[in-house]
Amino acid sequence: MSALRRMLAAQDEAVLVALASPGLLRRAGAALARPGAVGTVEEGPDRAVLRIEGFEVVLGADGPGRARCDCPATGLCRHVLMAVLHLREGTPAPVAGPSARDGIAALGLDEIEAFAGADWPQALRIAALSGGALPEEAGASCVILLPDAPGAVTFVAGGGLRGALFKGPEGRRRRFVAAAALVLGGHALPEAAEAGARVDPGLLDEAREAVESSLTHGLRGDPRLAQERLFDLAVSARADAAPRLAAGLRAAARHAGRLAQRDPEADPPAWLAELAETHALIRALAGAPGDPALTGQLRRAFEAADPRDLAVLGVGQWRTPSGARGLTIHGWDGARFLSSGPARAAGMDPGFRPRQAYGLAWWRNTIPNRMSGRVLHLPAPRMSADGGLPEGIEVVDTGRGLALDRLPLHDDWAQMRADLVARQGIGLRATARPVPVLIRIAGLVEPRFDAIRQRDLLEVADTAGRGLLLELPDAPCGKAAFAVQHRLTGALIEALRDGDGVSFRLISLYFGEPVQVWNVTLDRAPHELSQGGLLDRMRAGAHRLRRPAADGTGPNRVALFADTGLRALADAVCVPGEAGPRKALAAQAEALGLTRIARGFDRLDPRDGAAVLRLAWELVLIRRAAQQGR
Repeated sequence: MSALRRMLAAQDEAVLVALASPGLLRRAGAALARPGAVGTVEEGPDRAVLRIEGFEVVLGADGPGRARCDCPATGLCRHVLMAVLHLREGTPAPVAGPSARDGIAALGLDEIEAFAGADWPQALRIAALSGGALPEEAGASCVILLPDAPGAVTFVAGGGLRGALFKGPEGRRRRFVAAAALVLGGHALPEAAEAGARVDPGLLDEAREAVESSLTHGLRGDPRLAQERLFDLAVSARADAAPRLAAGLRAAARHAGRLAQRDPEADPPAWLAELAETHALIRALAGAPGDPALTGQLRRAFEAADPRDLAVLGVGQWRTPSGARGLTIHGWDGARFLSSGPARAAGMDPGFRPRQAYGLAWWRNTIPNRMSGRVLHLPAPRMSADGGLPEGIEVVDTGRGLALDRLPLHDDWAQMRADLVARQGIGLRATARPVPVLIRIAGLVEPRFDAIRQRDLLEVADTAGRGLLLELPDAPCGKAAFAVQHRLTGALIEALRDGDGVSFRLISLYFGEPVQVWNVTLDRAPHELSQGGLLDRMRAGAHRLRRPAADGTGPNRVALFADTGLRALADAVCVPGEAGPRKALAAQAEALGLTRIARGFDRLDPRDGAAVLRLAWELVLIRRAAQQGR
């Protein structure tokens, strides 16, 4: 068989779709059926020249992607597809050989790394995100669409890595083809997958321009333009090398969608704050494109650690707006909080359910729904730098339960917030993960529903009567806890940074002696708490007389100024006008000792999107510091 005919035999429908599009291929097939569509045909061993619909097509053994046609169309035209389809009709079936999938799966890591070259770190990160991607075999070729990739990768039988087709930017072809090969081969990815990856400078330039232009589109133009642009960049950032940047872009895109729909939750100052943080992250990544604290982690590296006992504090289930979901098992080893648990990224493993995983094996000798309230011994643990524990480690039940006096429970919310600031951080290097906190409960206020944020809330008092608002999984949880509050001795909560500072989410409640644990996001109220009688109601009533004061210590001048400044900046972008309000804010900032911010307001041009976002980020930082320290 000639070189030309071998090439034609490999051009199945999946390959032609990858080269063109399903619609163009259909149109080429329909045009080929018309009488007289194909004129003269001259065929040699390495190339063919055809006259199709009056145009000359030259097709070589190097494939239709390099064919030439003298029609005015740019790119691969239907005449080239017609030439392939016409010549393929007379091509005998290829001699049986390995399919594209088998050929790629047989490649070693060294071969894939050699092909990827400088894009190898990015390929590893993309593959780490894409372990659940399923290939689609069509004839001898194989198509795989990695999650969040800008286009599919099509492997051609006999074409190897270099012959693979990628429907995305040519500059990112090698990393996506190499990642697809890693997924197809089921390779165990090197632990260095996190280490060497650097964010593409071109992506950062594109993201910076998109964020700055989105500011105007979102506040003074069509927010849908901002939504589409930000989401497209989020897809590229997540699959490329920067999951943290992707999360920021995706959140801003969702908020732009709410602005476009005039959703009650849409808030221009809050959106400005989101854009400002993303803009600051882009600027930081430009200076340190390989810093994992800025790029975010896709996988943790686990190192051997000393044996230890772990008090399992509780288990919570979670789900992000993007669709990621999982369980978090929280523990305390006597010195620090540790965590573990099964999870899936958005779009991965559609059959995964956190509630089902709650009853499945995770560590040896135990399952998550039997861990809470127990002290487990870890004879040979492995641990990540941020306190993560992997699946499958050996554990031994010590037979001991939780002893609250040996745990770092807070009964003063001011001290708790100070501890939280130290563990959570404030700036760009602050952790984005929920931070576990243990608290004692001195009293509760009747739960309520926040109609604006669509959340059930429960207010918990400390020993000084100060209140702390906790988000609940549902209304029945709050009612059950409130009814038997005199039995509750403590709680595990998660602190999560958001646009309003820090929000707190209830994970587990402690009651009884020995201590029992109610994981409120996964379990129904225990029988002991759901069967309260008259005596319980009387004791709960007496407990309620200790009604806590309002959350916090009153208005914070710096936080109020920051909120006012963000609103003024959003207004200035919406309706650029006289500088009077900005001059007044500059004077307020000077009075508060915020000299840099005062200078920023005094010199600000609202048409300069970069300057607006830089000033907004400074306001976000001082507001966050003021609110976390309350």
